[in-house]
Amino acid sequence: MNLKIDLTSFINQPHEKNYFQKIAEQTFQEVGEEKFKNKNIEISLAIVDDEEIKKQNNSLRNKNTTTDVLSIGDYSDNKNIFTELKTEDNIFLGEIILCYEFIKKSAKISGTTIEYELSYVFSHGILHLLGYKHGEEMFSIQEKVSHNRLLDI
Repeated sequence: MNLKIDLTSFINQPHEKNYFQKIAEQTFQEVGEEKFKNKNIEISLAIVDDEEIKKQNNSLRNKNTTTDVLSIGDYSDNKNIFTELKTEDNIFLGEIILCYEFIKKSAKISGTTIEYELSYVFSHGILHLLGYKHGEEMFSIQEKVSHNRLLDI
């Protein structure tokens, strides 16, 4: 599998593209990387401020509030993506928008590190792009990725 993260940061934040690349790779490993063998997977990642995420959340979800992550993809459930994986070699999963300020505040409130929170939220966004819905399986994958990410730092 060839995984490409296109990172655009609209704010000053200390994490490089390689940091997010590793989170994405670990998320795919937890999902079962063999499903993506010989595939080129691309994800667009934007890191924005509170004002921009609020604007996007209102536009996309009709919610006039800030949030930590928005995932914008074409797959309603993972059955759809795995069907497409059988026929396509190049797959654009979609876009993830992260609000660094919101994630930083959440880390402080929950008593975790920003690295843990970032990996948890970014992994969450990837799982949504893969069609996962909130539930035990999704949260378990995020937890493993976040824990493993902290061990690698």
